[in-house]
Amino acid sequence: MMKKVAIAAVHWKHNHGSMLQALALQQALTELGVDNEIIDMTGLHSEIRKNRMPFYLRQFFSPSFLATKMGKIKFELIYKKRVHGLDIRKKRFNEFENRLTLSTQHKSIAKLTQACEEYSHVMVGSDQLWLPINIAGNYYTLNFVPDNIPTISYATSFGVSKIPKLYHEKYRHFLKRITHLSVREESGKQLIKYLTGKDAQEVCDPTMLFDQHGWTSLIPNKKNKLTDYIFCYFLGGNKHHREFANALKQQTGLSIVAMVHMEEYHQCDNNFADHAITDAGPEEFVNLIRGASYVCTDSYHGTVFSLIHSKEFWTLKRHNDNSAMSTNTRIESLLASLGLSERYSAAEATTNNNMIDYGIVHTRLQQKRNKAFDFLKNSLDVQE
Repeated sequence: MMKKVAIAAVHWKHNHGSMLQALALQQALTELGVDNEIIDMTGLHSEIRKNRMPFYLRQFFSPSFLATKMGKIKFELIYKKRVHGLDIRKKRFNEFENRLTLSTQHKSIAKLTQACEEYSHVMVGSDQLWLPINIAGNYYTLNFVPDNIPTISYATSFGVSKIPKLYHEKYRHFLKRITHLSVREESGKQLIKYLTGKDAQEVCDPTMLFDQHGWTSLIPNKKNKLTDYIFCYFLGGNKHHREFANALKQQTGLSIVAMVHMEEYHQCDNNFADHAITDAGPEEFVNLIRGASYVCTDSYHGTVFSLIHSKEFWTLKRHNDNSAMSTNTRIESLLASLGLSERYSAAEATTNNNMIDYGIVHTRLQQKRNKAFDFLKNSLDVQE
C-alpha cells in the first residue's frame, strides 16, 4: 500500500497564484486516490534565509534585483499603511490556507530528512520554485530527500530562460537526483537537457488540471455586485498597461474593476480604476475573473484563469525580454501552445484582436490535462 506523498510547495505566501496552484495540485492527487500532504515549512524559513544570504550579497550591485526588492521593502515599511483592506485580505488568505492539508511543522532540514522515511514519494511543484534564489535556499531542490525515496517535480518552473554559469553545478546536482522530471514550459525542458542531458516532460500548471466545472467545485461561484466590467490584475507598475485598459474602457463603455497594490505600492494604481479592490483573497480573485467581460493582466495566473473561464483577455509584458528579472517565458510558452501568442505583447498592444475561439482552446487545454494526469499516474505508480 502506498504511503503518503509529501509536496514541497508554497503554502504560506500571500500570493494568489501560489495558493491556488497548491490547492489544485493537492486536490488532483486526492482525486487520483493518492494520500498526500504539503510540507509545513514555516519552521524552516530561518535556515533557508541563511542559505540564501550569499546569493543576496552577490546581487547587491544588480539594479533590477535591488529595484524589485526595494519596491517590496517600501511597501512593507511605508506604503502598507496607506492601503485599506489589507487586514481583510490577510484573513482571507489565512482562511484559504486552512483548506490545505499540511504536515506537522519541521524545525530543521535535518528533521525533515528523517521524516521523509514516512513518505512513498516527495514531490516539488509548481510555481517558479527553481529561480536561482530558491536554488540558493536549497529547499525546492529536494536535496533533503534521502536517496531511497523517489522524487518528482511537477510542472516546476525555472522562471527564467537562462541560468548564470555560477549556479550550473548546483542545478546539475539536484536535477540529476530527481527521479521523475516535469516542467511547466519548453524553456525548462531545454535547460534540463543542456545542464544534465536528461529529458523532462512539459506539463501544465496545476491550476489547469481542472476545467471551469472543476474550479466551480473547488471555489463556489459567488456573484459580486459588479456587472459588465473590465477586470485588471497588474502586479507590475507599468503606466502604459493602465492606459491600455483605459483605451479598452473607452472602446467598450465598461467600467474598470482592478485589484491594486498587491505586493508593491504603484502610484499609477491611484485613481486608475472605477472600482479599486485591495482586500481580495484567492477565492475573490477567481470570482472577479468569472464575472468579468474582459481581462487585462500582466500575471501568469491571471492569464490561466482567464483561459479556464473563456474570457477575452490581453496579457501585457511585465518585464522586458532582456531583463535579468524577466519571467516572460512561462506565459509565452503557454499562449504559443494554445495558438494565442497575439494575446501577449508589450504596452503597444491593440484591442483589435479577433475573438478567441474557445472551442479550439479548450480542446488543447484538455489534451494538456490528459498528458499531465498520465505523468502523475506513471510517476506515482497509480493503477487504473
